Amino acid sequence: SSFSSWLTVDTAAGESYSYVMFNLMGSPVTEELQIYKAYSTLKGFKFGLDFTAFSNPTAFTQTLDFEGPIAMPAIRTGQLSYTHEVYPTNFVTLSIEDINPGITGPTATTYSVNPVPAVVLKVTSSAKHYELELAGIYRHITARDTGDETYDQNLDGGGGSFTAMFKLFEADMFKTGYIYGQGVSSIYQ
Repeated sequence: SSFSSWLTVDTAAGESYSYVMFNLMGSPVTEELQIYKAYSTLKGFKFGLDFTAFSNPTAFTQTLDFEGPIAMPAIRTGQLSYTHEVYPTNFVTLSIEDINPGITGPTATTYSVNPVPAVVLKVTSSAKHYELELAGIYRHITARDTGDETYDQNLDGGGGSFTAMFKLFEADMFKTGYIYGQGVSSIYQ
């Protein structure tokens, strides 16, 4: 179960919107409170914890699946993003995100860090009967081993994501997507 709250405030710079969502059962085995989402927006800027800009939440399935491939794009990252409206139905988003590197090294003492945040650039076009989204990502990961100081790897990764949704009838929608890249799989784990 979850609890969410939001706040809208008129400021001199425009309308500010803040949202927070708590997952009251943050673990499948114990009762713990989890901050699921927490972000604020103002004039195209967004700061906080939300779904990565590399994936398209509108394309998520409506079926519950907490462990399979369907749930993988639903990773939430700390981020600072800016969305610019190019045309009333076309948007460009630039997002700087702190994504967990999550790589597996050669030994149990290998750890990984993001020395720099991931950068996501996304173009979205949407109208009443469709939504198209094309995103690209670049990230740099460093992997080191605390037991063997000679192991020091620097990895560059990047990839692309394309999603398309078409409203076929009043209640039916066709959704498809494609993800390609190197060094992007840990975003979906």
